[in-house]
Amino acid sequence: MVYSCYTIDPDFDEIAFDDDCAIAGIASRYLDTIQYSGNYAVALGWLSGHVSDLVALMDHVEDHAQETGIKSYHGAMLDLLDNNEGYVQQRFFELWDLVQNDPYALVRGCENQTPTVNLLDWQDLLTFTPELAIVNYLNSFSPPWKIQSINDAYGRFANIDEYRVKINQMPKKPNGQTYTDTELVEHIRLTWNDHVNDDAIYTPLNLLIDGPIWNSSNPVKARIEIEITGPDDGAVVCAQKETNFWVFSTIKGPDTGTHPVSGNRQFGIKTNAQGEKFFYTKGVDRADNWFNDYVYEFIFHFADKQWRSMQDGVEAFINNHQGSSTKLEPVRSTPNWGFVKNALKGQSPITCIPKH
Repeated sequence: MVYSCYTIDPDFDEIAFDDDCAIAGIASRYLDTIQYSGNYAVALGWLSGHVSDLVALMDHVEDHAQETGIKSYHGAMLDLLDNNEGYVQQRFFELWDLVQNDPYALVRGCENQTPTVNLLDWQDLLTFTPELAIVNYLNSFSPPWKIQSINDAYGRFANIDEYRVKINQMPKKPNGQTYTDTELVEHIRLTWNDHVNDDAIYTPLNLLIDGPIWNSSNPVKARIEIEITGPDDGAVVCAQKETNFWVFSTIKGPDTGTHPVSGNRQFGIKTNAQGEKFFYTKGVDRADNWFNDYVYEFIFHFADKQWRSMQDGVEAFINNHQGSSTKLEPVRSTPNWGFVKNALKGQSPITCIPKH
């Protein structure tokens, strides 16, 4: 099997690394980082005299998520097999093939599991890519910030969810007028920390630069730092704003490092075909290192707790302001790693991944 700059033998016993391929990949990324200065001659001169340095830097280049993922999976497999806890090597090969052939394998579940989520309900977020103007804006900082794109992450889609609050009656503003959908979305956006628990605090990354953007009627490009209790801090950028919703996309940069997952999350108000109205957040997450307990601890526990607290906060705000609302049970699709680990010890081939 050949994946980018790595060649793995059929038994996963050995990984061969193609230096020329790696040099080309790093060179390309180096050129990308200086494209806004326009000084390609300097860049090319530097590259020609530092080939060995480029090879040495390979393991430290975060953009090579594919190679990192292969090494991580290979290492995790060997560690588990060495622990002599009953794991079967062939099951690891089957699991690898499954997620390579189906990027949604971790969230699709098995056919006999009900209810099954309809991936089309998240298609807008699964395929969402921030506009080039946002990418260019993030790159204009020194050091630059980068979109942690859901399409670039090597790991498989690890989580799909939606958390809703059904709005039976819209709340009233202090002047006695009823909130419109747009007004309620804007109020919740601008007072976000009032509606979630304090396990994560959302603030403009730079109060002078991002603060005015975020507090305006067009918050696109605003970088938001998430100060997280327990896990490392993260950051997102407001990548889209429409009348009744906004979208956050994960970013990485010098102040907050890399977010544990790559993803897009939408917040807003929507009305279904039956005329029922909901405030909601829905998201899709993809892990750079999908066989990682830390990532799934973040997804399973911290994020779930955060969005459930949002349901509590929005419900309370509406009900306390002459409205009526009811939080609904979340819709989530995530792999059940307890079942996966049991399957890796089993005698039956792995053909699907049980989910929560």
